[in-house]
Amino acid sequence: MGRGKSLSDEEKRFIINNYEMLSDQDVADELERSINTIKYFRIRNKLRRNGTTVKAASNTVEKEDHSDFLKNNYDRFSNESLAKLLGTTATKIENELTRLGLARFRHSCE
Repeated sequence: MGRGKSLSDEEKRFIINNYEMLSDQDVADELERSINTIKYFRIRNKLRRNGTTVKAASNTVEKEDHSDFLKNNYDRFSNESLAKLLGTTATKIENELTRLGLARFRHSCE
């Protein structure tokens, strides 16, 4: 079996920014990549899920705080999913999104 296409810089950034909050399967689903591709990238770049600063591709990458994670992902996940990922409640997610000025617009069919 041959190798697939290489990860783009954008995909690498997504993994680096989200690997501590999302499972490998969730990252793989979001990027439409195999779970093995995600695992291999994390292992090769020493991206461990331990909440500490890690070296990745010769750059220091620090864990994003919840505000940054929400800004980057609020339009991809429901409040309930975000709450589960961040270990909080959907109400707290909603309040934080409001505080950050992040809103989802509902489409009406009239």
